Amino acid sequence: MALGISGKIKSLKAQLDPTNRYIDAAIRLAVCGKTTAGYERIRHSDVIGGVWDSWQQCFTDLEPKNVPIREVTEAQLDYCLSDRPRITGAGGRGGGKSEAMAQRIECLLLSKPGEHGLVVSPDYKHTEIVWTKVLKRVHRWTLPGTQGIHRTDHLLRFVFGSTIRFLSADNPDSLRGWDAHWAGIDEEKDVPDAAIDIVMLCLRLSAQPLIFGAGTPEIGEYSERYNRLEGDKKNCAVYKFPSRDNVFIPHAIFDLAKSQMDERRYRQEVLAEFVQLEDRPLVADGFDRKIHLLDVHKLKEDRARPDITRQYTARKLRRAYRYVAGVDYNYHTPNVAWIYKIFAPNLWVVVDIVKAKGLPTALAKVLIDKGYSPSEMLIVDDASGEYNNQRHRKSPHSSARLMRECGFTCVHPSKNPVVKDRINAFLAKLVPAEGPPTWGYSRAIRKEVEEVMDNLIWNKRGDKPDFNGGYQHDFDGCSYPIHFFEPAVRVEIPQVKGIKFA
Repeated sequence: MALGISGKIKSLKAQLDPTNRYIDAAIRLAVCGKTTAGYERIRHSDVIGGVWDSWQQCFTDLEPKNVPIREVTEAQLDYCLSDRPRITGAGGRGGGKSEAMAQRIECLLLSKPGEHGLVVSPDYKHTEIVWTKVLKRVHRWTLPGTQGIHRTDHLLRFVFGSTIRFLSADNPDSLRGWDAHWAGIDEEKDVPDAAIDIVMLCLRLSAQPLIFGAGTPEIGEYSERYNRLEGDKKNCAVYKFPSRDNVFIPHAIFDLAKSQMDERRYRQEVLAEFVQLEDRPLVADGFDRKIHLLDVHKLKEDRARPDITRQYTARKLRRAYRYVAGVDYNYHTPNVAWIYKIFAPNLWVVVDIVKAKGLPTALAKVLIDKGYSPSEMLIVDDASGEYNNQRHRKSPHSSARLMRECGFTCVHPSKNPVVKDRINAFLAKLVPAEGPPTWGYSRAIRKEVEEVMDNLIWNKRGDKPDFNGGYQHDFDGCSYPIHFFEPAVRVEIPQVKGIKFA
């Protein structure tokens, strides 16, 4: 309901009243840790905001008398204060991901006065939920009456000159036209890429646009997006909010859930892991942490199992390399390199995983920055990398050629092998017909490796891995060098008189 003439006059008088000129508009974040009695405050952030001069429309040098404390976890603090242009937080049920997003909105309101924000939810039901979480924090700084809180249009207007608009992503095209400086994406797993792309281009008002989200981890579009953000460390940051890390709520229900829930669903809903819930078989059948997880430092000290990477590559290619890397090229998702060392007698161990979004030259730069000299690393990629176009239609600069321009040696078969053949080569090392496994991975990258091996499943036809989870590119990098050097071989079965073998 709009204000009448008398209401507008009353509001104007209140604004011009000298006693209302200065407004305390400040908060501090207090990081809390778990104790036997509950939780306690460990440390505080700097004051965010200050004393607002409503006449001059700016913060003053005065010290605020009233500074409310907002209690947060360590992960929530990092999420709230991150200056990366794009961040997301995957959280378990009750893990505090939505609270973190609401708290970040309050921090932006006080640290960036006059800037406008968009808060996008999957549907109007969720719009109401996030509206309530934000409003309980910021209501003291809204303009009076319906000038400040307009529930019908889902608008909040503030004394700082800022406006926050709450929108639904159920129709992505309806998000066009709302100019803003920053945007929050609530329940990000249910908001499609198309909607986020439209929202991103709404942030035209700021020289430093910010877009941040939160959601429950789920295999599919959100997991692919999460992996892309994780690979772009220059512009993006990702956070995890497992349910048990929330010190502000009791954990009894999580103990019960662990004993009652399906293990995979528990890992997704409570531990905030991206888990494949479908019952289709895993591609890496036979993967076992207890067997394949290795301590590389102990391997290097084991005189009976020396590092033979240089000898192995010299025997195969007549040139010695310290590392063998399987590389899968992608433009929209990160280029990925799985880096191997080979130990006697023939144990292949993944010691590092490196990713970089953009052209292959970006991956080359990251590898070099991490200390991988081009002269000491052999790259095994796919055959299509020799001929794909990375710059324009007639460009000679394919992925493999760009890597060679950076000094790396790239090898691959003359044509891409049948996918199942490549997978069989990997499985033959994972679970050999005889003897112990000849493939393993380092503890330093256990999280990345285990996520791929635990979640990559076959497609419904069973002839190729399912691309929906975003793990295919990692698995390609993992298996390219194995198939190139050690393809699965056909076992010769001796003929026995009177018995025919197919």
